[in-house]
Amino acid sequence: MKLKQWTVFLEEAGVRIDVWFRVSKGKVTQFSVNLAYETEETSWDVYRCDSAHGYIHCHKFWISGEHRERRPFAGKSHAEALTETYEDLKANWREYLERFKKAKKFK
Repeated sequence: MKLKQWTVFLEEAGVRIDVWFRVSKGKVTQFSVNLAYETEETSWDVYRCDSAHGYIHCHKFWISGEHRERRPFAGKSHAEALTETYEDLKANWREYLERFKKAKKFK
């Protein structure tokens, strides 16, 4: 299985999107797309979609510490979920980060 990974550093200091996925026989078999926020003290996961636990699901870490949305991509392939999540995080990262900061009472 071939592993591909990259990180996109966003406009706000300490905010990034981490992406990794495995490809076997031309198909995405596993993946993770994660929006992370880092300060001098620590690093937090803000929003992540992945294929761990044997199915595609998303974690919204501003809801009750860690809310797992089950089956948000029902009927879609790993590649489709990976692409949709990556595009969503690139477009909406500010909104997700704001929700996270508000829930965690960051200034």
